[in-house]
Formats: sequence, C-alpha cells, structure tokens
Amino acid sequence: MTTRQLFLAAACVSAALAQNVTAPTPPTDQVKTYLSLTDAQIQSLQSIRQQESQALSSLRQQIMQKQNTLAQQMQNGSTDATTMGNLLVDIVNLQKQLSQQQSTYHTQAVAVLTTDQQTKLQALQSAASLAPAVRQAEGLLLVTPPSGGPGMGPGFGPGFGPGGAGPQGRFQGRRHAPMAAAFTGGF
Repeated sequence: MTTRQLFLAAACVSAALAQNVTAPTPPTDQVKTYLSLTDAQIQSLQSIRQQESQALSSLRQQIMQKQNTLAQQMQNGSTDATTMGNLLVDIVNLQKQLSQQQSTYHTQAVAVLTTDQQTKLQALQSAASLAPAVRQAEGLLLVTPPSGGPGMGPGFGPGFGPGGAGPQGRFQGRRHAPMAAAFTGGF
C-alpha cells in the first residue's frame, strides 16, 4: 500500500468518525426474551449505548490520528525515537481512557437490570466466554451449529454445502464424492 493510499484511507476513516455516525441498533429480541427485559429497559440500554458511542467517538478519533502520525513517521523512515515513543505512549494512554469509559458505560447498563436479570446475565457472560471452544468443537464436528442462526442464509446451515457434513452424515451421496475427498483427505 502506497503512502498516498494510506493517507486516503486514514482521511476517509477520520471523516466517518468525525460525523459521529452511530452504529445501527442491533437486534434485541433474543436477549429481551432470555433476560425478560421490558421495553423501558431496552430503551434505557439503547440510550446508554448511544451515549457511549458519542462519548467514545472523540477518543477513537484521537487514537486514529496518533496511529496515522506514527505510521507516517515509520513510512518516512523517521529515527526520532522520542517523537515515536511519545506517540506510542499517547496511544496507550488514550486506549486506557477508552477502556475506562467503556467500563463506566457497562456498569451503567448493568445497573438497569434487576437482580434476577443480573444473575441471568452472569450465565450469559459465562456462555459467551465459551464461544471460541464452541467454534473449535463445531470445526471438529463435536457440536452441531444451530440451524438458521444470525447471518445464515439459504444453503449455509449445518454442513456448508451440497450433501452437507452436518448431522445427516459426511458428504452423503455419490455425486459429491470428489468434493468429500478434497475436504476430508479421501475418506
């Protein structure tokens, strides 16, 4: 990537951040059901999320500017260790501020919940920490992925292709035998 392309990309990202564009509201139906959230709680949580987005926008923009300046210094072959070191320290400090503010908004969001909902949230957090293990188990066919989950359009259910490798069996059908051999090492 040329320096010109790098600066163009940085300018586009900086412009987007400067516009304070908030991310679209994610779906909430499943968490609403699981935690038994009221409509008022959903509105409060969405409001906190929007406040967080607006508050962190400035910090994210500052981080990006410092990172772009550091990248420019490196691209230009700078040997000014003091300037580059100061930029790195600034970036780390801004990232710490970002993390602290995220923690504050997280605490505000959890405070919206009742005690029972907070208990259910802890179980949800524990389950989320297992996500990498679940994905690996799915890759080894130890766990069957949920069918029709988010982002899974037609043809992307268990097994990923014709004949599938899901619970129906590994690449069933003669017509897909060459594809099965390619993916499984010739079983």
